[in-house]
Amino acid sequence: MEKIKFHIDDYGILPKINKDVINFIKNDKIDSISIICNSSHFATYINELLKVVKKKKIDVSCHLNLTEFLVKKEKLSFIKLLFYSFFPNSKIKKKVNNLIEKQINIFLNKIPLKKKTIFIDGHQHIHILPIVQKEIIKILKKKKLSFKLRNSNEDLIINPNFSRKIFLNYIKLITIKFIYLIFNQNKNYLNKNFIGVIATGIQSKKMIIKALSRLNLKKGYTQVLFHPLKIEKNYLKKLKLNFEDYKYYTSDERNIEINFLKNIRSKNNFLKNNL
Repeated sequence: MEKIKFHIDDYGILPKINKDVINFIKNDKIDSISIICNSSHFATYINELLKVVKKKKIDVSCHLNLTEFLVKKEKLSFIKLLFYSFFPNSKIKKKVNNLIEKQINIFLNKIPLKKKTIFIDGHQHIHILPIVQKEIIKILKKKKLSFKLRNSNEDLIINPNFSRKIFLNYIKLITIKFIYLIFNQNKNYLNKNFIGVIATGIQSKKMIIKALSRLNLKKGYTQVLFHPLKIEKNYLKKLKLNFEDYKYYTSDERNIEINFLKNIRSKNNFLKNNL
């Protein structure tokens, strides 16, 4: 069971989300998290988070964000970064380097590292794009830090519960696989196996059991990714935030992952009873 870790992305987006993630850690429902450092709410509850991280001995990754929230004004996107991976541009490379270094510095200033090793992944999986990954490695070499990158290359399995969301997630996974195939990736991976693209935002008990059963004979650390982040419109109004910036996080489908994590006693109890 130590080889299977339940992981949550996007700590730092909003205070309520931060508090929910902390509670999931306290109740032994997740083993690791990723933090967005360039958001307005990164520091909210950070001292409480650090205490529970130390107590529960969970892993914390830097979740590099180049596309949303405070950096949306930079007008970068996954598609644009993919384009510049094929056709490098010195101006864009410099911008990406600056944005990444700022986030890594914020992370290092707050989060203690284990054995001088930083764990890195990317919002919308941008860390696998060459124009991003090369700058990550350049910065970390300059800082003389070891690193581990998320392996986002999930196994392609057929999900019988077909929907528009699942269809879009398959397109996303095929794009990710294409990038791993044609670009030389740094293979200093944190995880060997990954479950978190096909069912992004809609991980359910049935989907997780099916995916894990397919990996049963595989060795290495498996990361199961969750985004249990449902934001109510009234909450956005209260914080005077732009609805369009958070529209993706208001979908009722997001209750699927929240309900799954709320209903299990703990991660280890779920694995014991279902695998």
